[in-house]
Amino acid sequence: MVATFKECARFLYPLFKFSLLAVVECCMQRDHLAAMDQSIKLPIGNAPWLLCGSYDETTRKYLQSVKRLVTLCQ
Repeated sequence: MVATFKECARFLYPLFKFSLLAVVECCMQRDHLAAMDQSIKLPIGNAPWLLCGSYDETTRKYLQSVKRLVTLCQ
């Protein structure tokens, strides 16, 4: 479990260049569904064609790490 969270921290480091504020605020309000929605919008914006599974490896790791943290908040 510790290794997983260390891995998440390493993958999330580049995301601090972006705003994670919306995800954190949703988690603090215990609106976990909105937090997941915001975490998906964070790396891809509103481009619907990217939802077809064409994430690159880095984006996939970002999404997975944010999802794990939101799940931990739940």
